[in-house]
Amino acid sequence: MKKINQFLSIKLAIVFGLFFLIAACTEDDGFVVDTSDIVPGEILGDASTLSIANTESVTFTDKSTKVQSRAWTFQGGTPATSTDSIVTVSYVYGGTFTAELTVTHIDNTIQTKEFVVEVSGPTGPGQTPYLGEPVSLPGIIEFENYDVGGQDVAYSDTEEDNLAVLAGSATYREDDGIDIEVSADGSLVNIGYSGPDEWMEYTVDVTTAGKHYFKFSVASGSDTGGSSVIIQAQNGDEFSDLGETGDFDATAGWSSYEDLIVTDIELAEGEQVLRFYLTGGGVNLDKVEVVAGDFDVVPEVDALASSLAIFEGQTVTFTDNSTLVDTRNWTFEGGDPAASTDAEVAVSYANAGTFEATIDITHTDGSTGSQTFEIVVSESTSRTGNLVLYSETTPFETQTDVTVQNNNMVEITPVTEGAFEGDEAYYFKYVFSANGYGLHATLNAEPTALDATGYENGFYNVAIKTTCVGKVKIRMRGNGTDYWVMLDDAVKTYGLERDGEWHVLKIPVSDFKANDRTTVVNLASLSNVFVLRSDEGSATPGDGDDYDFYVDDIYFSLD
Repeated sequence: MKKINQFLSIKLAIVFGLFFLIAACTEDDGFVVDTSDIVPGEILGDASTLSIANTESVTFTDKSTKVQSRAWTFQGGTPATSTDSIVTVSYVYGGTFTAELTVTHIDNTIQTKEFVVEVSGPTGPGQTPYLGEPVSLPGIIEFENYDVGGQDVAYSDTEEDNLAVLAGSATYREDDGIDIEVSADGSLVNIGYSGPDEWMEYTVDVTTAGKHYFKFSVASGSDTGGSSVIIQAQNGDEFSDLGETGDFDATAGWSSYEDLIVTDIELAEGEQVLRFYLTGGGVNLDKVEVVAGDFDVVPEVDALASSLAIFEGQTVTFTDNSTLVDTRNWTFEGGDPAASTDAEVAVSYANAGTFEATIDITHTDGSTGSQTFEIVVSESTSRTGNLVLYSETTPFETQTDVTVQNNNMVEITPVTEGAFEGDEAYYFKYVFSANGYGLHATLNAEPTALDATGYENGFYNVAIKTTCVGKVKIRMRGNGTDYWVMLDDAVKTYGLERDGEWHVLKIPVSDFKANDRTTVVNLASLSNVFVLRSDEGSATPGDGDDYDFYVDDIYFSLD
């Protein structure tokens, strides 16, 4: 056994000797040794151009070898940083700016390369008010209108992308560094996707020194609610704390806003910069109202119902805006749910009849109060003819009035020449605005939400005249949800020609679907009966672009 072990030891020694002999051999010895993996990595950055005009862009490309990680920084550019291999950077203001690429190779060596970008045009103004003038206080600060100046000057955002836009929101401002989201109908613009250590600054002009209170409009759909917002005032190069909201409970959703009031805030007179610092996430910010003097709230019961007259199967949303609430209790006769303690409740009514909805409040001072609503639920009606929204000659079984709502970059006016039928049509005129985010205009049912049940298998008819070739949507809103169809000139959707002549579109009602493109329109309670808006997936039309439309003869039909 011992001799066998000695024999094995000798064999192993021979094998290892041969291994080291082979490793020591060169190509001259007849062996090819691969040494490529010991060649150091090389930084290979490039820029599409180094001389542009302001508002133009430069595309930076990294083709470095053996990259473990990379980091770009773009002085004066948007985005300010990136880790991508290809980055397109825009420059709003003129000047000389440095872009730097830092590459860490797989052997942990680090190389840097700089690019000097010359941008012609007016130089940046530093930090300035977004709308050109400081916000006058007392007054309202809209959170999306933070100062111009960029990252680490007028705001600090912890990620380079606008998460709201990536999630499908329209763009509110081209220099958008904070995550600003625009609601689908354009009625609400707010800051969302918040995170710890983010902040926004606002140049304000305080008319009178002294005590003020701040009424924040906040929302949170987070399971844990929202984090605190700290009010800070600039003092030289530092910022001092003036007060804070404290963490708050979740609201009824990300778009359900409630007031948070911070009292006893001392403000100096004159122009100054206020900063709002976020201690954490879960916060959507709409606006803050700044009011001079002491805050003095009296207990009050203040509740609202979205409608007092509905049809079977429809829903009423009840909202409690009462002050100094300790406890609340809703009861809904004939409704589902039958009771609730929430500040906002959607209640459905299956059967016709007259029902009471009551809220009972106990205030923080021990006083009590109540408020009662009478809800009239009617039987649903069947349809036998047309439901006219806007027409002078179409025969109808039912007709409703409409009111005009100019949402964004569109002016709706009646015109009396060249109507499709009768003596009048609506002219949707595109009016470009530098602060706009896409055309959007609405005709609303009047005086209340419209019940169009019975036309689910019918048609939505409208006459349109235009030479605009861009993508646009026709949209309706039912029970708070948007449903739309796309008009695409590339495929002549629904036969619409863009030749400046009238064309009648006969759109199956079932084609109107929600954003998931599967949920079909709910006709039970239509608030918006005709919305014309540009496609959120396309660029906002520019100044002088052709986005004018004439609209006439809008109605539902069964066939």
